[in-house]
Amino acid sequence: MNFTILRFDKINSTNTEAINQAKRGAEEGFCVAAREQTAGRGRHGRIWISEKDAGLYFSIVLRPKIETRFLPLITLMTAVAVHDSIENKFKIECDIKWVNDIHVNEKKICGILAETVETEKGLAVIVGIGINLKSSNFPPELKESATSIEAETGKTPNVEIFLPILTSFLEKYCDLLYEEN
Repeated sequence: MNFTILRFDKINSTNTEAINQAKRGAEEGFCVAAREQTAGRGRHGRIWISEKDAGLYFSIVLRPKIETRFLPLITLMTAVAVHDSIENKFKIECDIKWVNDIHVNEKKICGILAETVETEKGLAVIVGIGINLKSSNFPPELKESATSIEAETGKTPNVEIFLPILTSFLEKYCDLLYEEN
């Protein structure tokens, strides 16, 4: 998979931009990353707090060559890729909370949102990933239920070092998923 990353300082939603890019013909592996989102979202229309440089806000266009009935596996595959990239890079033991969250010590550190869109090139699956890098920006109601890489390691993570690790795990597990189906 070839990765092309379109970067923004500020955007409404990386998933929305990735959907628009997919409709314009973006290939599999096209990614949108932002330092801040003004309208980040999670499942069921929930808001994803996306303050500047406090998280990795990232969406990828996938054009899976699998049967439609296996599409739900993409969210699980992404969760495994995120899980393994966090454990590999930061040595943080984490768990997948079925099927779209990653938790550390029962606190949410990452959310995943997969959306499908029909395009002229066929079906595209847009997978958004929000990973909490810092927790200093959390509103009081999230302090007990969410955590961050910084809170767990005591160090501020470098997105530019972490992103290639994440994309390599995404590529590895996409290849495995596509081979099996």
